[in-house]
Amino acid sequence: MTGPYLVADSNTQSVRYTLGTGPVAELAPPLKQITERQFGDSRAARRALLRGEIDAIDRVVPWDVAALESADGITVATYALPTVHVLIPNPRKPLTASRHFRRALCYGIHRQAILDEVILRGRSRPGFVVLSGPFPVGQSIDDPIGAAVDRRIAPYPYEPRLALILATVALREMAAAGAAQPAADATPAAKSDSAAGVTPPLVLAYRAEPLARLACEAIQAHLEIVDIPVTLKPLTAGDLADPLGTADLLYAELAMWEPLVDAQQLLGDGGLAGSTSAYMQLALRQVAEAQNWNELWDALRSVHRVAHDEVAVIPLWQTYNDLAYRSTLQGVGQQPVTLYQNVQRWTNSAPRGN
Repeated sequence: MTGPYLVADSNTQSVRYTLGTGPVAELAPPLKQITERQFGDSRAARRALLRGEIDAIDRVVPWDVAALESADGITVATYALPTVHVLIPNPRKPLTASRHFRRALCYGIHRQAILDEVILRGRSRPGFVVLSGPFPVGQSIDDPIGAAVDRRIAPYPYEPRLALILATVALREMAAAGAAQPAADATPAAKSDSAAGVTPPLVLAYRAEPLARLACEAIQAHLEIVDIPVTLKPLTAGDLADPLGTADLLYAELAMWEPLVDAQQLLGDGGLAGSTSAYMQLALRQVAEAQNWNELWDALRSVHRVAHDEVAVIPLWQTYNDLAYRSTLQGVGQQPVTLYQNVQRWTNSAPRGN
């Protein structure tokens, strides 16, 4: 929440914002307070909206869209810009620091099947596609949001046999280098597994939200097939300052809408991915030094190529999130970029404590 609203109180389940004072508040948004509630279950959120207990749902899960679109008094709006889903590897862990192992993860996850069967559940929606890199592709080949993508590069295919081979190579290289241990705090059993050529369990962290949970459960099942065991770790409020923490992988949903800035924040020194190769440093430097739009887009496509080759992050898929709200809530806009983009225009004819 931004703008004239300030946090009044909060707990693990909700945050209440009230209208502040001062020059910004003089614009006088009609709503004097807004309360955000956290739902761990998408069905509970949908029922609350239909019953009028809440006024809107941000980020409706894709499998609830059809039911809400057909409900009386409910409007579903698709956000204007896409979300990029990736796995961020922890560079402090020897396994996920290995390019061979990161490629094994790409080949071992049937991303198209997860997108089609788990997320879309058999429905077809434009813009829901498997990715080859960290940048969004948009909804068509001439969509400007995809200008940073080298469209000649195809996503890694599902090749479980190749995933097994690459994981074995990574383990052998670690053993030969005398670093065959997943972390300094690894258990003796995990160290023994790695030295014996058996992949120790990976920890996959994710925000405790329905889509992320189901996607991570599917990823876990796919990697088990190629002998890469995975333990899932839902993030708590205390983990958000350092979400990767001691985990091996982080399931992340990124708004890569400003690639000039976002590329550095994700892939540069000190970025979310945490480690930068000499090739990536050079590609990012070319982005920073670009003198015109053509040079900029060429440099960003070079970043895309390096990220794909090095598997700087494990790209999953692109989605377009949806917002659902009751007809009593006015001023939201037809295709906002974010939930609160037009909050100062919101009015609610069924207010709750406003």
